[in-house]
Amino acid sequence: MPSVPISSAWPILPFWLVTSGVFVLGLFLGSFVSALSWRMPRGYSILSIDGSKRSVCPHCRTALGVRDLVPLFSYLFSGGKCRHCHKKISRRYPLIELMTAVFCTVLFVFTPLAQASIPGFLIMMMLALTLSAILAIDLEHKIIPNRLNIAVGVLGAAALLLPYITAAASLETLGKTLGTAALTAAVYGILPIVIRYVFFLVTKKDALGFGDIKFFAAAGLWLSLSALPLFLIISGLGGILLGLVWKKATGEDAFPFGPALIIAFTICLCLPEKILSAFL
Repeated sequence: MPSVPISSAWPILPFWLVTSGVFVLGLFLGSFVSALSWRMPRGYSILSIDGSKRSVCPHCRTALGVRDLVPLFSYLFSGGKCRHCHKKISRRYPLIELMTAVFCTVLFVFTPLAQASIPGFLIMMMLALTLSAILAIDLEHKIIPNRLNIAVGVLGAAALLLPYITAAASLETLGKTLGTAALTAAVYGILPIVIRYVFFLVTKKDALGFGDIKFFAAAGLWLSLSALPLFLIISGLGGILLGLVWKKATGEDAFPFGPALIIAFTICLCLPEKILSAFL
């Protein structure tokens, strides 16, 4: 990704106050992610369930009001129960809201693109939302929906083109940038296919799902080739740790690899290029 100089996109407010606002924004985005991650794997529309556009209690089906939908705080103030039927509400909702807020805050603080301009900020917030949704869905269903992988790729392409659209980069370098991005995405996409094939030959088991492979390719539009070794190391170690915890908690050998990929991706995206280059 071409470097983007940090401009004074937030010239009025102190940085800590803007960061706090980003965290709060992340909580509200997390409320959307909690609904998205529940509806998408079940085939429901993102905007409605059975024709109803209102959020409802999963137990009594009562439409929820404003006081029920304040991210995180509604759950805490209600004691984790529906105020209508008093049945317990799943902890997935506040956890996903909090997770999304953390993603938003980390990407804002550690990526120049999020601080350089309002369009860059919006791209990074959409990326945080998408990563949070992938992580939640993969943990609960062991799948990464194609639409979310496509969203990661489209946002990566938007981040690549943004400096040229805003004239922050010369159009003379556009061809080179696009060529490098295409090559990087191809390498990121082909490598896990090779790993999957070799692993299957040796163990007769699938090491990676096709959703994981597609995420690799989408990540290649965000990360450089110099980030690939570190990306593989972190995701591999994270996958081993997650697999051990997953087996102990559930007794299952098969575990979702997406969370390890997302953590590795976020770390590589936030690290300065000079550090990533040391791993090449």
